[in-house]
Amino acid sequence: MEDGLPTWDMARNVRREMMKFKNGKMPGRKKLRTHAYNIYVKENYKAFAAKLPAESASPEVIKLISVGWNSLTETEKQNYIDKALAEREEERQRQLSNATAEKKSDYNG
Repeated sequence: MEDGLPTWDMARNVRREMMKFKNGKMPGRKKLRTHAYNIYVKENYKAFAAKLPAESASPEVIKLISVGWNSLTETEKQNYIDKALAEREEERQRQLSNATAEKKSDYNG
């Protein structure tokens, strides 16, 4: 680091740490909340991608999906909102059961 720049080893270590976090391998990292729009994207991505030429990039597909989302009626969006709320509740129940299991193992161990 004579010229003020980090060494290659330092840069490599920083990159490794960033990749751990990016891939969700960091311990204690919480799952991101599921939103209705994310569920809509997950369910409809392939259908929208099929409407575009094969060489189309992902941002073009997402733009098309966002137009589709904005054209939905409130009742159609409500289906996705309900699914998102159900997924959030399932995640909360999983976290509670994991916390309970950890407490039991602490008492037994």
